[in-house]
Amino acid sequence: SGIAILKTKPNRIFEANTSGTGLLIKHAIENGNRKIILLIGGSATNDAGIGILNELGVRFFDKNDLQLAPIPANLIHIYRIDDSTIEQLKKIKFEVWTDVKNPFDGKEGAVAIYSAQKGASDPDQILLEQGMNHFRKLILKKYKINLNKINGTGAAGGVGGGLIPILHAKMRHGTQAILKLIQFKNTLTHYDLVITGEGSLDKQSSYGKLVQGVIKEAKKIKIPVIGVCGSNKLNIKETKRIGFDAVFSLTPGPILLEDAMKNTEILLESLGYNIAGLVKAIQ
Repeated sequence: SGIAILKTKPNRIFEANTSGTGLLIKHAIENGNRKIILLIGGSATNDAGIGILNELGVRFFDKNDLQLAPIPANLIHIYRIDDSTIEQLKKIKFEVWTDVKNPFDGKEGAVAIYSAQKGASDPDQILLEQGMNHFRKLILKKYKINLNKINGTGAAGGVGGGLIPILHAKMRHGTQAILKLIQFKNTLTHYDLVITGEGSLDKQSSYGKLVQGVIKEAKKIKIPVIGVCGSNKLNIKETKRIGFDAVFSLTPGPILLEDAMKNTEILLESLGYNIAGLVKAIQ
């Protein structure tokens, strides 16, 4: 369900769903796995996880009790959720790891923050938001769970929003879990400088993403952090707020995205050389 699958193809945002991910989970369970950890982020979907749920046996119906296809276009039409067939999944432990804290819907939710990069136009976003809002209210009514009160339910098109109430999935902060797994805190004590980054440093980078987790741990022991990215959309105030000591873009000037990606290795080597030269000069 990842956005990388799209490449240069236009996304049909109202049809794209997480069924493929659901098939992978189903396959894992059928092969004896009893704990599923779903690492979410970078999705091409905005279906609140109903594609996954459908593959695991959950069915969705409209007000005329007609079964609906598990796609974003139908979120607003869901009137009844039939989860009676997932009794067998009660022995399966589900965890959802995400690096962001966005609520399910609203001005900081899945649609408002992430749907544009998945191909949703402004009119598309209005309709998607209506569907997400309707689904959140349905979950609140049936399961007594307010998805906007749980950090991260807006990640990956709201996947956690569907899995938490229906599969009893537990939410974990992905960055914290991964940094703990690799013993990052102990590793940091052996170094004097941290260089981190991602494809684009922008507003999204402040929503608990990996770079922010790295910065937080480095700042605890007063290690400076330099950000490296393909595209830097942060102003000075935002750079300071996130915690970077400096941010550098790989691109040396105006350049086509295709050319930048094609020459990433050369651009990265050049920038690395300049950063190393600066660090050496001030030591």
